[in-house]
Amino acid sequence: MHQPKFSKRALGLLTAALIAVSACPALAEYPERPIHLIVGAAAGDNSDIFARLLADKMTKSLGQPVVVENKPGAGGALSGSSVAGAAADGYTLLYGNMSSLVVAPQVMTATYDATKAFTPIAKTQQGASILVAHRDLPVSNATELVEYAKKNPDQVLAAVNALGSTAHLAMELIQVKSGAKFATIPYKGTSAATQAVVTGESGITITGILLAKPHIDSGDLKPIAIYGASASDHFPGVRTIADELSIPELDQDFWFGVVGPAGLEPAVVEKLAASIHGAMQSPDLQEMVEKNGQRYVASTPAEMGQEIAKQWADFGTIIRERGIKVE
Repeated sequence: MHQPKFSKRALGLLTAALIAVSACPALAEYPERPIHLIVGAAAGDNSDIFARLLADKMTKSLGQPVVVENKPGAGGALSGSSVAGAAADGYTLLYGNMSSLVVAPQVMTATYDATKAFTPIAKTQQGASILVAHRDLPVSNATELVEYAKKNPDQVLAAVNALGSTAHLAMELIQVKSGAKFATIPYKGTSAATQAVVTGESGITITGILLAKPHIDSGDLKPIAIYGASASDHFPGVRTIADELSIPELDQDFWFGVVGPAGLEPAVVEKLAASIHGAMQSPDLQEMVEKNGQRYVASTPAEMGQEIAKQWADFGTIIRERGIKVE
């Protein structure tokens, strides 16, 4: 039976949040009505399924319904706009991720700055991706890939899941920082981009570790580097892009989390964060996180805010330098 894993840090955050809530009598009345959790994905998408599980747990701990509303479109910027313009009363929240909160608003026409428009509440999960190559590409690590691409400019076809995605921007950062030159080929989703490299239609891509693993095990793909904050247990000998190529902007995991409109009362944030951290201890949510090759890392609202600010600046720089815009 899958048992909840309570880290000391998670327990500490829960305890601190509960103390803050009990110290504010007025907050005992919050929430007094249903809370709307906006999701920038279609019904049935992995993010939607996770958000509904999370909402169910939060409903039980908060004593009011947490209702999921799907607002897909514009890479998540549509859902972000709807929450950025909502009242700062704790009744409209956004379940988003690094791409929808940090990247989409900058590559699309959005009317908000994520560093100013939202109140960070809690991250729910995070995980690394992997840069892989077709079996016949004569490289075995990131250094060799860069050298090969320098000698053969625009000959390495880089499949990306979408223009303006985090995978696309990571490919752009590698080129800017290393001097390599790839030819970017957009596909409709990560699975399609991965399959294009498996068949040899493209040469490299950044994809999910668990999505790539069967193809790596079969010999169709080669693991080149980890796009994340640390090496992967699945491929212990494979270094991170940030470490091998000295690109600190890529020293990060892809994350998901909950934010509210700017100006939420600290006590409301604490109560919501306590509910989310408590929900993340449930076996079914932990199982889903692990199946997606991710992990739950307890973080404070301040830490989440610092991460959003850094990534907004890092990705914003490459977006402007490369003139990346998606209509």
